Amino acid sequence: SNIVGTFVTGATDTGSVSINAIGTTNVQTVSGTANGSNNWTFGPSGNTATFAIATRSDGTNADTASAKLDVGVYGLSPGTVTYDGGPIANGVEVVGSVTVSPRTVTLTGTKVYDGDDTIQVTVGNLVSGESLDQSGVVLSSADAGDRYVSAIALADSGGFKASNYELPDLTAFADGSNDITITRRPLSLSAARVYDGTTDVADVVALGAITANADSGLVTGETLTVTAATASAAHVASSDKYIASITLSDASGSVANYSLQGNDLTAGAALTSGLSFGAGVNTVTLTPRTLTVSLSNTGVEKVYDGNSNATVSAGNSANTAFTPSFVVNNLATGDSTPTFTYVGRYEDGSGNASSSVTGTTRLALNSLALDAIGSGSGQTTDYSIPSSVTVAASITP
Repeated sequence: SNIVGTFVTGATDTGSVSINAIGTTNVQTVSGTANGSNNWTFGPSGNTATFAIATRSDGTNADTASAKLDVGVYGLSPGTVTYDGGPIANGVEVVGSVTVSPRTVTLTGTKVYDGDDTIQVTVGNLVSGESLDQSGVVLSSADAGDRYVSAIALADSGGFKASNYELPDLTAFADGSNDITITRRPLSLSAARVYDGTTDVADVVALGAITANADSGLVTGETLTVTAATASAAHVASSDKYIASITLSDASGSVANYSLQGNDLTAGAALTSGLSFGAGVNTVTLTPRTLTVSLSNTGVEKVYDGNSNATVSAGNSANTAFTPSFVVNNLATGDSTPTFTYVGRYEDGSGNASSSVTGTTRLALNSLALDAIGSGSGQTTDYSIPSSVTVAASITP
């Protein structure tokens, strides 16, 4: 009897170099089943006949029953035909072939935005244990988002043949097939300035890298413009200050390629939520504002009384407590009328306490401290002041 068939590789290993199944057969009306090797078994009328791979149609490759098959077209050998229902008559004719088509690889990968349009991709859907080399990878875009490989070259590796594989479509993104994800690059925020009574820190914001995160910070050569930024507090003494809102615009870099504390950024749009204090991630430092303090009193003197106490008199009248007239400069806008505490005394030119008529040259207010800001929102810790001020003074007989 004659068995005539056309044999085509099926879905189980389509395109692979290991053929373990037949998905479509036409052996008269008989369906085929795999026997786990490069043989195919057919069962007409409850009996079975087995055919083995012979040679590729170009005559270059003879294969054993369990060998991996490279891409190509293979003939079927009638010489090993057996039939479990009894012998098959001589002259069995086998018509057809087995076609091993290239296996389509998948191209996937993820990276943090780095300004480059290349990546080391994961080449998937390879036969188990095989690998291929890759070169010339070009992505559809270097920007953050869903991208795809638009160019790549695969090469043999470790004896495994690139010719047994084919690339997916390189003209469009395909989930799981040609699928590259470029995530936004995280930035740190910091700002440091002198207290000025406001929360505005736009002019002093620094965009930087996050400690111990090599995939953070602005890409070399890229800049972003800070158009607005406010701190969580305006005072030096407030703890854990951070940038609570910020607006960025494109410069040499694109805002859309970056993130802040897990928040995606949009150029020109204020980020007003999702920000918090984090050491090395988001911090604001305010330092005290330095005040210049002096005394405008003139004609300061007292009648000799044997001590250096800061009293004054007019002529020979009784000495009374000295009332300083402070001149204060560099207060923040909105702050005014500061008051001070101090310890006053008469001193000689070397800064020593003096009670003599001849050695006294000045009246000093030592241990000067800011007691309160009489008007405005300023706090005493928002300012630094000199530890003492002096005014020319004398002690008369």
